[in-house]
Amino acid sequence: MNGLELFGYFGSLLVAISLMMSNLKKLRWINLFGSSTFATYGLLIKAWPVFLLNGWIAAVDIFYLWLLYRQRDQFSLIELDLNYDKSKLAQLFVGQYQNDIKRFFSRFSIHKLNECLLIITFRNLKPCGLLAYQLLEKNGETKAWIELDYVSPEFRDYKNAEVVFLTLKERLKQAGVKSIETLGGHQAHEQYLLRIGFTQSSDPSIFEMKDI
Repeated sequence: MNGLELFGYFGSLLVAISLMMSNLKKLRWINLFGSSTFATYGLLIKAWPVFLLNGWIAAVDIFYLWLLYRQRDQFSLIELDLNYDKSKLAQLFVGQYQNDIKRFFSRFSIHKLNECLLIITFRNLKPCGLLAYQLLEKNGETKAWIELDYVSPEFRDYKNAEVVFLTLKERLKQAGVKSIETLGGHQAHEQYLLRIGFTQSSDPSIFEMKDI
């Protein structure tokens, strides 16, 4: 197998990987790189059907990525007045994504949600995230403890976090809360926490956001 064949296989692999993406932007980007690579391969070996088909797919990906980046998402945050056991909306959301939630939050317990304030995030009228937090007294200071900060796979692009934490910090400031803590445990979730402004505390399993 020569280098040119490996180049073609690489393009095919990227196209295949893109079809497994739940996030639409990731799907389009990876598919764009894959189809562009495979189109180049078709051009180099003068396989014109391969070149034309994949060149067209790449052009379609570029067009839809342009539309995606021009789109202005509309966010709505609804703070639930009911606890989890009485909120059908929260139950439906958790029921839909329960397996994925447990993948990122191995210590997650539905029962703990009854002790929390719940915020459901809607993005373009679609329920996409659930934030559950409670206020705790620790060393004479009131802190916010996030029990769950989950976003459905389709919307994991950090836009939700920007909107939710901007709103949350304003509410906590009004309540005299100056810091937020939450539990790590999953590598991807810990990377997310670091990216949005949390730091690892003296206890490596706990991440904190100070001076909100």
